[in-house]
Amino acid sequence: MHKDEYEFTFYDPQDEVCDLTTEEEAGTFKSVVEYYKNGEVSTPEGTESIWDVKYYNTMFPTRNDELSSGWNNSELITRSSVNDLSNEQSLYDADPEGDQTNGSISVQLDGGGVPTIGWTFPLVDSTIENVSNEFENYGRWITTINGGVEQTDRVSTEPGVRVSNSAGDIGFDHSHKLTYVQDPVACGVGYEIDEKVGYTGVLRRILSDL
Repeated sequence: MHKDEYEFTFYDPQDEVCDLTTEEEAGTFKSVVEYYKNGEVSTPEGTESIWDVKYYNTMFPTRNDELSSGWNNSELITRSSVNDLSNEQSLYDADPEGDQTNGSISVQLDGGGVPTIGWTFPLVDSTIENVSNEFENYGRWITTINGGVEQTDRVSTEPGVRVSNSAGDIGFDHSHKLTYVQDPVACGVGYEIDEKVGYTGVLRRILSDL
């Protein structure tokens, strides 16, 4: 198993909504990525390896406890792709599937002639929508926090993908887009709600394989 950990902090560079001229921290984001080689299978073209990737993504809004105000989670978009890396790689599966709201979210990665793996994670006050495209070799999930500005706690998701590789090293691209919104009371009565969109950029991981 291979493991990567990432952490980002996003700032509102000039808070015009609150008449501030200095940047303000809107929120942080942590992502842990685990890569598992599930096995190798024989195909008419040769040997193919099967890899499973699991994400632990957590979005933290920045709060001011003394004022009981600050920033709130609004949306998290995660993308896991192999489409720009190699013609030797393809996406078998991307989970969770469909649209799911709250409760215990189930993830099942299967296909490729190796054992299925699965896990569950709790989703609170949120909806996760799978908008993946297996023909284009990417998994993509949009997590919308219900209520928008009312969500002040952390939000976590644990999607995953199964990928095949038929030659050479294997590569993975990850990216995340996050939206935070500010309390309307953070600046006082009469101000509009501010919004900060943060982007991690593409995070690439290359691993030795076949």
